[in-house]
Amino acid sequence: AELDEVRWEVHSEVHAAYHRALVAREQLAAAERVLAFQERLLQIARGRLRAGDISPLPVRLAEGELSQATVAHIAAKQRYLRARLELGVLAGWPLDRAPEPAGHLDAPRDPPGADTLIEIARIRQPRLRTLEAARREATAASQAADRDAWPEPTLAVQVVRERLPVGPPETQLLGVVSLPIPLFQRNQGPRATAQARSAIADAEREVFGIQLLSLIEQNRTALAA
Repeated sequence: AELDEVRWEVHSEVHAAYHRALVAREQLAAAERVLAFQERLLQIARGRLRAGDISPLPVRLAEGELSQATVAHIAAKQRYLRARLELGVLAGWPLDRAPEPAGHLDAPRDPPGADTLIEIARIRQPRLRTLEAARREATAASQAADRDAWPEPTLAVQVVRERLPVGPPETQLLGVVSLPIPLFQRNQGPRATAQARSAIADAEREVFGIQLLSLIEQNRTALAA
């Protein structure tokens, strides 16, 4: 169960990083278009200033907007590089070069309803399966510790043959049952430990189930927005 959980985490994280890289790539393309547009506006403003159509103020404003667009372009380029590096780390890409994500962004879609997502999570969420397996393991260990507390009697059979002075010899069959002492205080430490682990496993599964409901709703509303 833990191995399946890790596999799913890697799978989902790579998918998420891939789409974040696509978003960063589109943001960089948009920043490049804005930068080119502001450069063109500055050229036009300078041309009009030389022709005497405008005062120097619009040129100064165009230069300021171009400076802002340049800063935004640098930031978008850095975000795209960081997204590619994160994708490479998650996917095990060679460290000497960051991967270039191929493909295009999917069209936005509305997420399923909360009830549908919760029902799917109860069946397929890997972390829930891991916690359920841990709960079953702890319960089984507690039951095994309780069984070990029961006394283990030792059975013995002894055959005794006696020759009497008069008459035929007699054969006696003796049975012996021995019980360990103390009788009802055995295996107390392991039993307490196993019971505590069982209670902790139940609590962890319950807590994660509550957190999962909140997490599903937070991400669903964020995606819808």
